[in-house]
Amino acid sequence: MVKICLLSSKHSGSNLLRLMLGSHNQISALPAPHIVNNLGRYIHLYGDLENPKNLEELVDDMLSLIKIYPYSWKYKFTVKDIINKIQQTSFCSILNYLYTLNAELE
Repeated sequence: MVKICLLSSKHSGSNLLRLMLGSHNQISALPAPHIVNNLGRYIHLYGDLENPKNLEELVDDMLSLIKIYPYSWKYKFTVKDIINKIQQTSFCSILNYLYTLNAELE
């Protein structure tokens, strides 16, 4: 699987591009639950993500954003599932895992 991450500002045409790409049967183009926008700028408040409590809190907050977003993600994530499967304890690693797993299920 080839992964491409598109980050853009609001009102830049990214949803149109996502819809066009997503219409291809071999491309997964999930709508963003705005995890980066809502949590990325506050990542420093979670402290050291090597601390299991801090990591669990971040993952739980990320999952909360996915749950309240109107798009139905295919995989029902749990905090423990994610923590056990990520390769690094970083915001980007968690985000990558969430999108990759859901894309594989589409």
